[in-house]
Amino acid sequence: MVRKATANSPVGRQARKIASAFAKGRMPSRTRELEALIDDGESVFETLDALVAQLAVDDSDEGFLAQGYHFILCEQLEGLRFQRDRGYDLAIGMIENVQRAIAQHASAGRLTGAGLSMTTAALHHAGIPASAELQTAIESSIAAEASTDPPSETEVAGLLEMIAEMCDGDPFLLIEQLAEAGHGMPVEARANMVVAMSAAGDATAREAAILMLLDPEPTIRAAVLAALERGAHVISPLTLRRLIATRNWLPADLRGRIDGVVRTARAAGVECATWPAGSSDTIQASGLDGSGAQTALIVSSVGRRKCLTSMLFKRGLRDVWIGAPQSARELASVLSKAGREVVLMPVSHGYLDRIVCHGMQLALDAGVCPPVGLLQAAELVGAAHWQPKRQDWRELLAALVADIPASLTEPAAVIATLRKSDDWAALPGLADSWFEDDQDVARIARRNSRAALEQQAAHVLQTVLEERRDRWAELFVWTALWLREADDQPWQEFSILANAIANGHELDQIPVMWGIAANTVLAMATAA
Repeated sequence: MVRKATANSPVGRQARKIASAFAKGRMPSRTRELEALIDDGESVFETLDALVAQLAVDDSDEGFLAQGYHFILCEQLEGLRFQRDRGYDLAIGMIENVQRAIAQHASAGRLTGAGLSMTTAALHHAGIPASAELQTAIESSIAAEASTDPPSETEVAGLLEMIAEMCDGDPFLLIEQLAEAGHGMPVEARANMVVAMSAAGDATAREAAILMLLDPEPTIRAAVLAALERGAHVISPLTLRRLIATRNWLPADLRGRIDGVVRTARAAGVECATWPAGSSDTIQASGLDGSGAQTALIVSSVGRRKCLTSMLFKRGLRDVWIGAPQSARELASVLSKAGREVVLMPVSHGYLDRIVCHGMQLALDAGVCPPVGLLQAAELVGAAHWQPKRQDWRELLAALVADIPASLTEPAAVIATLRKSDDWAALPGLADSWFEDDQDVARIARRNSRAALEQQAAHVLQTVLEERRDRWAELFVWTALWLREADDQPWQEFSILANAIANGHELDQIPVMWGIAANTVLAMATAA
């Protein structure tokens, strides 16, 4: 049994405001009240119940209200995923319980069909894989709704053609739609869909199938490869180009099979399509926050309109999002809003290439393929050269230090630079984000919560930051590289700082490190 959130509850009020914005064709405003609700992970269960109840209302006028609850659920789940990634036990448990609740709604028949897909799409948006329990519930729900006879090949082909038409022939959009709709579906069912797409009469479906080589699930990648091997002699020139481009984006054990498909295609006379010229009118990147997260924004011209590509880096390339073409005025508004949320600075093509290729390799090292949106971005900006390549931060640091005047690297000069680090390192909108935030730090903070702030900061400095000095040295190396893109920024000072930390300089002699320790204590107190 579920109940709708009351109109006066925080969830109900915000859902109606969001629904009103959607009804007018606008995105909702990020008010303090909405941000507070999103940060309140405990209310995610009320949001879920409210969405389930609203989906049961047979009233088309209320459709935007369901979207309002769905928007809140997506944001709350993403917030919990961020906390889970930092190791917080509470967030880990809540994500498990949310998935259990969705599974129970599905098993009880309260979530079916489009409603169930809409709910699991919130998990997809948040980057949360479906649990085994939820996958079982989804499989049972699909089986209960299925007709006696499975759909024929003709019916499947017709469905794929209809979806492709809805996506205006865009295989990247088709993949995104299928990923949302199929989140949590049994792997076998998704693999069968890949086979159907590969053999479909619709060209968009066939081109989309190749893109699923970058799917996170190995079984899906294997199904794509098997289909490619069966039909290697008839693949399109575009598919051939994309296979060659993404060959090194895949795990090493798959590359030999890709080479085999390419050889067969070329022997059959398939010519490789040329890369689009692409464009990048402007490139901006944010500085790195305390978690190491960084954003890059690329503006490309598409005819008379502009297209914005957004990339998120955090221990590797995490996500790539490409917006629909829009007018220069609309894009300027989007960029202005982004500039108020993060510190952005123009950067060069070379800098973008460096962080993209490094992020790709970090992702591969973690067993994750780069997101499929990266291929779309590469085609949009004409970056055929993007290939995984790790950047050793110590080598980068050595190169930075080598470019600093010798007079600034003398011991006395280094000490003088470090003593003033609380001044030149206090980058507006960025330095405040420099703190540690994870379960282990929270435990340490709780054990010392009764001590004075200075004593707590000293303890964090001597334990947490001392243990993680290499992490901060690396973060400051990448900060120096980012600042070097502008002539008037303190990249030399950050290089000296990173070098001192990497080479064992006492942290309690570096004011900026004291500031990071104090920020950590304050962040833990706020979280508590």
